[in-house]
Amino acid sequence: MTTRMAMGIARVVSGTTAAQAILLLGSLVVARLVSPESFGLFASVSAGAIILGSIVSLRLELAIAVPSRRGEAVDIMTVALIFSIVLSFIAGLGALAYPAISGSDWYPKSIVLLLAYGVLIAATMGATSAMTQMALRDRRYSLVATRVAVQALVTVTAQVTLSAWVPGAPSLLAGLLTGQVAGIFLLRGVFEGDVKIPSKKQIRDLLVQYRRFPLISAPSAVVNTMGLQTAVILGGILWGSAAAGWLGMTQRVLAGPVTVVGNAIGQVFIGEFGNLMRCRDPELYRQFLRVSAILASTGAILASTVFVLAPHVAGVVLGDDYREVGTFSQALALGIAGQVLAGPLSVVLPMLGRQSWQAIWDVTRLGSVVGGLLSVASVGGGVTTAMWWLGGINFTMYVLLWIASCIAVRRACRSFLYPGDPVTVVDEMRRDA
Repeated sequence: MTTRMAMGIARVVSGTTAAQAILLLGSLVVARLVSPESFGLFASVSAGAIILGSIVSLRLELAIAVPSRRGEAVDIMTVALIFSIVLSFIAGLGALAYPAISGSDWYPKSIVLLLAYGVLIAATMGATSAMTQMALRDRRYSLVATRVAVQALVTVTAQVTLSAWVPGAPSLLAGLLTGQVAGIFLLRGVFEGDVKIPSKKQIRDLLVQYRRFPLISAPSAVVNTMGLQTAVILGGILWGSAAAGWLGMTQRVLAGPVTVVGNAIGQVFIGEFGNLMRCRDPELYRQFLRVSAILASTGAILASTVFVLAPHVAGVVLGDDYREVGTFSQALALGIAGQVLAGPLSVVLPMLGRQSWQAIWDVTRLGSVVGGLLSVASVGGGVTTAMWWLGGINFTMYVLLWIASCIAVRRACRSFLYPGDPVTVVDEMRRDA
């Protein structure tokens, strides 16, 4: 591992650790202010917002690392921001117009408010993702770390303050939106110099050149996010809103260590990987294996810790209403190990032009999750049994994802050494265009 990468990881880990500590402490307070049913509603709406937020940018943020010229990368980021705003607005109008078109009763005012929050959160998530990728391309790891920590602090402060005033899902969603806006404000530094909105021709040319991202990666991202969030929504439908609240809180608590370890290392890996890729450096493969070893060992330690401690700690720190979070965490521990290993590294698939591989995996994972939960419910199994199945499914799928990523990197490095070999890498996208 290079010195630059080690320093980058240290910076991002410090910021991410602070952020997750803040979110964890905030969760302890929120758990005592909001009932599992209200938290389940918040988790369901935010899950829908995350799904929408994963597609509104058309996944163009993944293309930011590809071009050798920074100006072209800035144009891609700008286009991603434009689509994040426009498509979120269209989705909001469609959701509000659906009852009138279908002939059903109009949504209650409370649902309209939740929809409005969901759409705004999706738009800000798309913008934050694109701007973060630009910062990673520039290897501005301190900026990324600061954004993560401050965004978490603003989110928790707003959620706790609003929930103490008016407990419920709207307060939690308003706090989440406030944190996203703060993150965008901090990332404004990625706009260096005079940034101009691309012309219609430039936008069209970019969409043609990087068409695999909106055509394959965007639908794939929706399926991928659904694979992560469907468990909350489907769990609420099959076992009640309290079950959705328990699972939503479990995901929020487990996101802390997973984000600190996996995403922090993964974000730095993206910046360094993109640089090696643009230089066509065969060191790419050895870098991938070294980072894999770090993630695998860390994931194993993290999963073991969660498996042993979670059942004894959850009820004490979260309260009796959320005691089930400990059991859910234990059941999902194995899947955490797989997620820490493969999740951060899977970005190599779209960066190397293997969007179809990612799409196949996303569809398979979603089908496995939905099929597993429905199968447990069909035989009368409880939500706890479903969580054990979900943990095993996640681990298996993430191992397969890592294998696919490893093969893609190895083939790309071979193409760097032997340019005549018919191996699909990013350059093929340009030749196709």
